[in-house]
Amino acid sequence: MIVFKKFFLGTVALVFIGIITIGVMLVAVPRVLSQSKSYHSGDAINYQGRLIIGTADQGKLEIFKLDQGRLSRTAQISLVTAGTSYSDPVFVEEFGELYFYTVDGRNLYKYKISDPANPILINQASEYGLGDWFSGVVKADNRIVTVGTSGLKLWTHELQRIDSYKLAVANPYNLILSPRGSYIFYLEKGLFTLYNAPNRSARASFDSFDKYTISQASVFMNDNHDHKAFNDDMETKLYLVDDRELKQIDFTSYTTKTFRHISSLGYDVAGIPGEDHLYFSDGVGLVKIRKSDFKPLTWVYTTSKFGDNGWAMGLKAVNTGEGQRVVLFNNSSIVVMDENLELVDRYINSEFEREPAVSALSLTLDKNRAAAGSLISLGGTGFGANEPLTITFAGESMTGKADVAGRFVKIITVPQAAKQRTDIKVTGGVSKLTYSISFDIE
Repeated sequence: MIVFKKFFLGTVALVFIGIITIGVMLVAVPRVLSQSKSYHSGDAINYQGRLIIGTADQGKLEIFKLDQGRLSRTAQISLVTAGTSYSDPVFVEEFGELYFYTVDGRNLYKYKISDPANPILINQASEYGLGDWFSGVVKADNRIVTVGTSGLKLWTHELQRIDSYKLAVANPYNLILSPRGSYIFYLEKGLFTLYNAPNRSARASFDSFDKYTISQASVFMNDNHDHKAFNDDMETKLYLVDDRELKQIDFTSYTTKTFRHISSLGYDVAGIPGEDHLYFSDGVGLVKIRKSDFKPLTWVYTTSKFGDNGWAMGLKAVNTGEGQRVVLFNNSSIVVMDENLELVDRYINSEFEREPAVSALSLTLDKNRAAAGSLISLGGTGFGANEPLTITFAGESMTGKADVAGRFVKIITVPQAAKQRTDIKVTGGVSKLTYSISFDIE
């Protein structure tokens, strides 16, 4: 336990606990009406005082913003390749700008979303040619880790792979890398493992926690579905909710606390580091509980308060300029509450909303050589929605504008210039993204 104590005292430890689908429920099952897919997971972050939420549950990436108490969807990104799907986005703030990372099987993508209405593809990487198929992406302390058929891979923010681990992980939801990259936690088929990344070895497993009276057999799982744990980086304690109770494991005093919830399914635990309380979801509702004595402070039955399709699953807690906000992925909707679990706003999916597509940054020409004074067609993708563009060509400058999907087509005249090979460069007026393509003036 020296390894555990040192790690939890010295670093931020987060634990991602199992994924899998909901099976037979022993309590009231949510009635799914017309919606074929549910909101059950995602990420949330406070960026410049605003709450930003992302999810891929509807078969496409969706970005939301809470502004002046109103939750609205600002952007959608759909795949064009059949047979693939995005993973939930992972938000990272880098040098004052907001980005998210996601995968679609073949590729790892990085999008800039400092303007949540205009997600812009910055970079992408693939190791599909090396036999890897990405199933998800996770983070810890801004480290980006892909989970795939070849194991785990650690990436820089420039999408350069710098390390890899031969770990077979069925689903990325149950895994996380420690902040300093030394340890990997995962739970699979009821077995919890701490993996020493530098040594490439498992150091401990869940069934060795008997001193805490928490053994593998006492983690109650009626079926395989989402479970996520929480570790406060200000403490040496781990919190998880199984299908019977909320558990606290204290790695310093070797003690545990438990709280029996009313459901036969447990899902997520979330909290704000340093606060005296946390939140957990159990399908039928959401509970705010005090850490010190495990006494409930307040609760809400989401199945009745937020509609017949309500079922409390994925959970995030975020500090904002207006106080704590709790984000609940509640099957039929995404719900935002304050720290007293009072409703701030919620979003219910509509199939009739307009869906702009966002593509990779690119430029195309109908011809790559022509005489001065000739007309050529220049096209591009991957810029911001309705973004103004500046086109520079052999010392001349002209303007253009992208459409709602970040695409443009413009007929331009080859400048009166000497024969030469030059570049046509297009720069986004808002994103400042730039892309060039070669052209020969004859």
